[in-house]
Amino acid sequence: MMDFDQEDYGLIADSEEERSIGPFARVRFMHAASGYGPMNIHVDDLAVNQLNFGTASTFATIPDGFAMVTISSSRMPRVALIRRNMLFPAGSVLTAVIVNSPDGLDLKLIPEL
Repeated sequence: MMDFDQEDYGLIADSEEERSIGPFARVRFMHAASGYGPMNIHVDDLAVNQLNFGTASTFATIPDGFAMVTISSSRMPRVALIRRNMLFPAGSVLTAVIVNSPDGLDLKLIPEL
């Protein structure tokens, strides 16, 4: 079993009852990687297409637990730039930010407070 600090994952509901309304996390994606064109993001069955630099998607719900996140260039959608299994805890509200890194790209989860 994985242990995590609820504050690290943006759990903003005030009570256990509010957190248990649904087994979902709410997440949006932000493209903050300079030098890269539009991106396509896939999280299991969720797709965000043509996310331009400096923009963010709307919030979407993702089932509680781990999900595979794949990010590709909109120009070359069959080539994964990032492919990562990530934890989306129920009740969390997160922004996943695509950023530049020394190795190319990285994906950072930031809790919404």
